[in-house]
Order: sequence, then C-alpha cells, then structure tokens
Amino acid sequence: MKFVILALLALASGLHAAELNLKDLGFVLFGKHGEGSATTVKAGECPLGKLPDSVFLHKTFKKGENFFTWVRPVHGKVHKLVCGSVAVWEAAAGEVLVDLHFVGKPADVKLLHLELFHPAVGSHHLFLKFAAAGALEAHLGMGAFVVAAHGLVAGLPAVEGLPAHPFVHALAAHAAHAAHAGAAGKDGLGAHGAALVAA
Repeated sequence: MKFVILALLALASGLHAAELNLKDLGFVLFGKHGEGSATTVKAGECPLGKLPDSVFLHKTFKKGENFFTWVRPVHGKVHKLVCGSVAVWEAAAGEVLVDLHFVGKPADVKLLHLELFHPAVGSHHLFLKFAAAGALEAHLGMGAFVVAAHGLVAGLPAVEGLPAHPFVHALAAHAAHAAHAGAAGKDGLGAHGAALVAA
C-alpha cells in the first residue's frame, strides 16, 4: 500500500513542488532530544517550530556539540534541497523525497542521508558527506556512512528519543558490532557487520 501511495505521489510530484533551504530550518530542540532538556521553542508556540508548507516534521537531537536532525517533508512537495548557497539534491523526473537525516555540526564535517522514491526503481537511498566548508566531498555506501556517523558522534544510537527508523536501527546494529569486534569493527564492517547494517 505504501508503494502504491508513493508511486501516485511521484507521478504528481512536479505539480506543487518547491525548493527547501535546510539553513532556514535550523535545529529545533523540544521534548526528548538527547543530552539536554532545554528547548528552543517558546511557550505557546508549535513544538515543531515554524515549518514551511513543504515540511511535515522537523526534530533535532543533540549530543555534545553535534546534531542529529530528522526532516520528513510533505511527500511530493520538495523537488530541490539547498543549504544556503550549496546545492544538496535535485529530484529526477518523478522522484519523491521521503526522509532526510543530518548528522554533524555546521562548522565541521556533515553527513546527510536521503531516502527517496522513484516509480521506476522504488525506494532508494543517498548517503552524502560534506566538508566543513559545506562542499560535497563524497557519495558513500550505507556501511561507510554508518561508520562515519559513529566517527563523528560516538554513542549516537544511545541518544534518548531517536525515531524508530531503519537508519537508526542500522546505527544501533553497527554499534553492537563494533563493541563485539573491537578496533576492527570501528574501521570496517567486514562480512558480519555488513550483514547487520543491511538488516
């Protein structure tokens, strides 16, 4: 059923889609958001913050100086992602942005996961690494992305309140593998770790 709904959205995605600037969203802290309890949302305001029409959900978790941000757009309403003057992603014909996860901090290396849907190939993923200055540095595989996320933010899966998302499960699986495999598990997944991440 989800496939059918997303396929219909993909067919109509270009009708009302717009550009989304991630810099305008910022980092919104409320409820359980990691190590802190202070909120950036003022009393009486929507806890999701001031969202553009193209965004359904936006929440940030903080660990140390790093952020884990989850953005769920209104499916079919975002055809292009930018961050200030940096181009991040632009939809192919019929492509729909389903979910977005950001790991890192503005002044350092940043990682971005995009879950996408296209009628021809179904659900697929992009794993991007950006340099501290903001330029795109590399397209990563999922295993390398998960390892890099742990390199940036140790203990990320233990942050309280993270959403029950397959990407978060992959982070937790790799953390368990790294603890079991020791130093080898931190630098490379190996057969066992790759199987865990793919699960």
